[in-house]
Amino acid sequence: MIYDVKITGKSKFIFPEICVVCEKENPGNTVSLDFIHSKFSSVNVTSEAVSGTVPPEPNGQLIINRIPVCAGCEDRLKRKHQKNKKLILWLWILAGIAVAFILFSPLAWIWRLLIIVILLFIPILFSAIFPPPLDVVLTKNSAIFYFTSGKAAERFRTLNLSD
Repeated sequence: MIYDVKITGKSKFIFPEICVVCEKENPGNTVSLDFIHSKFSSVNVTSEAVSGTVPPEPNGQLIINRIPVCAGCEDRLKRKHQKNKKLILWLWILAGIAVAFILFSPLAWIWRLLIIVILLFIPILFSAIFPPPLDVVLTKNSAIFYFTSGKAAERFRTLNLSD
């Protein structure tokens, strides 16, 4: 399950002293992750596909420092973050190439359409089944943080919305 926290009008965010992956209290370790806003942010595309809303326009890059994570989860969080970004990109590229080939195949139009829809749905499905522990989507006036940890999301919301 994914828990989202929308923060409006802030440029600095406070993370609670809890590992964003395993929810260990006072993890004693932090990482920095970069989030490049695009229409193909893994969680954003999934929520857009489900809700039917239009994704926000690109708004640059955000590097978040001091994300609390325990020593046991640090490498896993970094690897998953990088792997998800690369894998989603490659899935979109491969789906696009496959769509191009299918458009010119001798199959009936209904089969081509069905295959194209399935291929384009694969990256979205992957993002929904394997969400990253932390994802961020930037808009002009806000940032939406997506957590897989409900406890970390609730504490993050409390710290950042109490100002």
